[in-house]
Amino acid sequence: MQARLLGRFAEPDTLVLVKFFTRQLLGEKGSSQWAAGMATCENIWKELFGTCVPFAGQSISDYVTENCDDFPI
Repeated sequence: MQARLLGRFAEPDTLVLVKFFTRQLLGEKGSSQWAAGMATCENIWKELFGTCVPFAGQSISDYVTENCDDFPI
């Protein structure tokens, strides 16, 4: 079984996972199930943290500051 863990960054190096789904349940990326899963993630974040917005960066190094190698794909 493969799992998809959904969450948001509260600050650099702090990932808050709020929900997980099986790959089978979400289907292909971009599906309506994916959209519903992401909406669920947003709603749970709001329930937990109210108006506190999640951290947003421009690159992986903004999110993970140590022990991370950023290789172009």
